[in-house]
Amino acid sequence: MAEIIAFKNVSKRFVLTRDKVRSWQDIFVRLLQRRNAPAEKYSRDFWALKDISFSINEGETVGLVGANGAGKSTALKLITQIIQPSTGSVQVRGRVTALLELGAGFQPELTGRDNIFLYGAVMGLTQRELRKRADAIIEFAEMEEFIDVPVKTYSSGMQARLGFAVSVHLDPKVLLVDEVLAVGDQSFQQKCYEHMQKMRRKGITLLFVSHSLESVTDVCARAIWLEHGKMIMDDRSTNVTAAYYRRVLEEDTRQHAVHDAAGGADTRRYGTGEVTLSRVEFLDEHLQPRSTFVTGEPMVVRLHYEANVPVHDPVFGIAVYRSDSGVQLTGPNSMFDGCTLPTIHGVGCVDYRVDRVPWLPGEFDLHAAIVNREDSLMYDYWFECARFVVAPGGTRDRAGVMALGGQWQVG
Repeated sequence: MAEIIAFKNVSKRFVLTRDKVRSWQDIFVRLLQRRNAPAEKYSRDFWALKDISFSINEGETVGLVGANGAGKSTALKLITQIIQPSTGSVQVRGRVTALLELGAGFQPELTGRDNIFLYGAVMGLTQRELRKRADAIIEFAEMEEFIDVPVKTYSSGMQARLGFAVSVHLDPKVLLVDEVLAVGDQSFQQKCYEHMQKMRRKGITLLFVSHSLESVTDVCARAIWLEHGKMIMDDRSTNVTAAYYRRVLEEDTRQHAVHDAAGGADTRRYGTGEVTLSRVEFLDEHLQPRSTFVTGEPMVVRLHYEANVPVHDPVFGIAVYRSDSGVQLTGPNSMFDGCTLPTIHGVGCVDYRVDRVPWLPGEFDLHAAIVNREDSLMYDYWFECARFVVAPGGTRDRAGVMALGGQWQVG
């Protein structure tokens, strides 16, 4: 197939300039005077991309993955020629439409309809062509009621819907999509993913940036992993996302993923307080703290408690929810499992052991609670007290939320 995007030894440098304040006294005086007193300036070079080379053929779907600051958005802006490389060359063939920033390219004083025609004209379409497509764009964006009011009145979700609808209905050769789809509601996100799959089948080249590695593997056949401006890996999306998750897991293990009630997090909890949960942590099979696992791995949820008075026959429970949908997946507690706990007083911990994590890749929220055996007293309920991630690599199952672990055989 024909090469449609080519990066050849591309680097991009930005110069960061700041005022250098010489002392705390300078800061204090400048704040009191409420003016910018003369200050020494200094600058440094920041290389967003460093000697990157790759090519994308017509009809390929490629995901860009990496942490914030890895260089993903810089690469997309180079393709759209919003910025130019400091060294190397970027070559692009065909019409490119991009959804890089919320509302980018929209004029806030104009209506949604006017912006459709303005953006389309900039992309080289005639008024006649745009009139033919306008109804389809408005219908896809689900904006019939608001299309003739100024864009400045739109919510972030409405801007994202209109931006995506316009971008995909202009017959692009190349479509660039940054993380902006994260602001839409779940049903519209699913609609966008399905439309990108249709575009993929039509042979349109797609470059997709998302922090959701599930979305990358669902939409893209190939992925490129960037880290601190350098290319780490370019391979099948399943291989790249698995390797990226393993890196996250290693870093997570080093950082000891412990969630503490006194850590300043925005938590919601209630209860009578005779016994409270002081922290929640996830452990691996060697009882080492981490919060990233793969399907099929052992996991331990450790609930640390502090009982101010002797509490007889307490019941500890947890509930696991999908972070993206809020759907509850399970809700075990010690009484359901036939475990009778002794009287507790002071500081201690209770473990819930899972032999094999059953869920497919995604992010999951944990709720935890301590009640009396009659379920008439809620000692402590900690809402969304911790979050864990299930990474790709432990199973070949793709659809749904859990892996059954069964085997196929011919009868």
